[in-house]
Amino acid sequence: MRKLAFSYLIPAMTAVMIISCDRTNEPEPEPVLPPEAPVITDLSETLDDEQLSSTIRFEVKIGVADSAFTFVTAPDGEEIYRNSVTIGSTTIIDLKDLDPGTVYTVNASAVNMSVEDGLLTSSATLEISTAAEPEPEPEYLTLIDATENSYAFRVYSKSETGFWFTSGEYAALDYIVPGWSTDNQESLEQILMYLYPFEGMGDMTIECVDGEQPEWAEIPIEVFPDTHYFILAADKDAEGNIIGDVAFLDFNTL
Repeated sequence: MRKLAFSYLIPAMTAVMIISCDRTNEPEPEPVLPPEAPVITDLSETLDDEQLSSTIRFEVKIGVADSAFTFVTAPDGEEIYRNSVTIGSTTIIDLKDLDPGTVYTVNASAVNMSVEDGLLTSSATLEISTAAEPEPEPEYLTLIDATENSYAFRVYSKSETGFWFTSGEYAALDYIVPGWSTDNQESLEQILMYLYPFEGMGDMTIECVDGEQPEWAEIPIEVFPDTHYFILAADKDAEGNIIGDVAFLDFNTL
């Protein structure tokens, strides 16, 4: 009986050994690697001109990852935008109501999760600037300076055929067109054409100095101290006809 019992144990031990050997041959799990880094592309050049000073447009491309997100910070570090990004695709984002002439930092991160190493992250960063706010367009007619014996003014005209301009002593206006008024465009046109106006072009600064004769003038200019003067200017067509309104301003020399 003892011999039989011993013989029964041999097959059982053999089976245990076989099972143990099979377990040691199981393949090791592949390690989790950081995802491919995101790609950020500035697309602000595709915006309309009126959007450039208040909006940035960018593209975020994400490859294979467990999750991904993007966020944007202002120059002071404040986070002004955060959102998840679709995996394995390209996302275009418009961020509006921003400050003009300001550099914003766009960040994108892709994440893989590992049991052993935790979160494995790959990131990208790109600085994108909004355009500076455009300078306001100059007024059509502006006074630059006035002294005892000189004055200067600027006409900002977009007319391809130029403009008319003239100036003189304010006291003469009632004589030229009695009852004239700055609210009456017809009376301003009459004054301008009565005075045989000079011709200008584009964005032009006109200086009037006592005793000097500019290229556009036929005789030397007279400028008196402490005197009330006026200036008139208006765009014209190729035939010399006035186009649009006549601009008017008045001032005193020192």
